[in-house]
Amino acid sequence: MKKFIFSLMMILCIFSYAEDQELALPDSTQTIEPKIIKLEEMIIVGLQARMSMANMTISQLWKDFTPREDEIQNLVNPEQFWGVSFDMEQKENSTEFSYMVGRQVKKTDDIPDGMSFHIIESRMYAVFSHQGPVEDLGKTYQYIYQKWLPRSGHKPLMNNELELYDERFQYGEPDSEMFIYVPIE
Repeated sequence: MKKFIFSLMMILCIFSYAEDQELALPDSTQTIEPKIIKLEEMIIVGLQARMSMANMTISQLWKDFTPREDEIQNLVNPEQFWGVSFDMEQKENSTEFSYMVGRQVKKTDDIPDGMSFHIIESRMYAVFSHQGPVEDLGKTYQYIYQKWLPRSGHKPLMNNELELYDERFQYGEPDSEMFIYVPIE
């Protein structure tokens, strides 16, 4: 699990760095086509914090969550970990949002002290697979928001953007895979 958390911290650093880089996928001829799915309502239990794009504390949230992850009961899938961005608010000079690190549960009984739950409403999502090294994750996000969405005919909903990390996510491996869920109308 320590390797998993280290990997997530690296992803967040890379995503921040990639915001200033030229938009391109690792292979400039590559395109990513998402699956459009209806995700049924789900409940995530974990730790959350309010932050801004200029002052992200996501890596610290994952660090705080790691030693407590096994406290969560009633898991839907013990191999899955979720990152959830919600309650986004555009301020004059930055975007503020809440971020939750957690796991999907069947019910909200027995929530550990200091943790909370967040309900993800049933809605349509464009689900993108990010395959390859984490060094390219920022480019995948840029592709989604700067290329795919404007051309897709879909309108993004700026609430409950999800990241799914499961057994396919293998830090440092070329066949690593994780999933980005973008809510759409």
